[in-house]
Amino acid sequence: MKTRKLFVAAVLLLSIGITGCSKPEKGEKGETGPAGTNGNANVTSATLNASTWTWDSSNQWSYATWSSVSILTSDAVNSGAVMVYEGSSGDWLACPYTIGANPIIISTNFEYQVNTMTVYKSSSDGQNLNPSTSIQYKLVCIPTRMMQQHPNIDLKNYKQVEAAFNLKK
Repeated sequence: MKTRKLFVAAVLLLSIGITGCSKPEKGEKGETGPAGTNGNANVTSATLNASTWTWDSSNQWSYATWSSVSILTSDAVNSGAVMVYEGSSGDWLACPYTIGANPIIISTNFEYQVNTMTVYKSSSDGQNLNPSTSIQYKLVCIPTRMMQQHPNIDLKNYKQVEAAFNLKK
């Protein structure tokens, strides 16, 4: 009799446990969250210091500074866009540019090849420019497909480029 009561009690507890542990119902799907920040998808940038300037006698009335830059890969050089911006306090001006008025005009130009960028500063009157060593340059390499995805960006406006490609400040 004791065994029978224990058996009935065990069956009763087991049946209560099975029916009491039903699978919870699935809730409704929530709203879609906001889109995350787009990554820069292989857009690369580097900040370079013009720590020294050298008189470039091959380029009339010009000083040059150059840097070894690993982001200037053959892909960056042969396709896409390579942009250079000059600045010293967070304001960036797209290169090349010319400022001044007659009789003195100062120009800033650049050229690049794989792993190397050179910036030139020249004066129309041939006078010693004495370029500042506190000037910085931002180099940005943008692959062709990223240019196609952002056709309305003004590449001369660094703030637009920085925002569109999520570049580090």
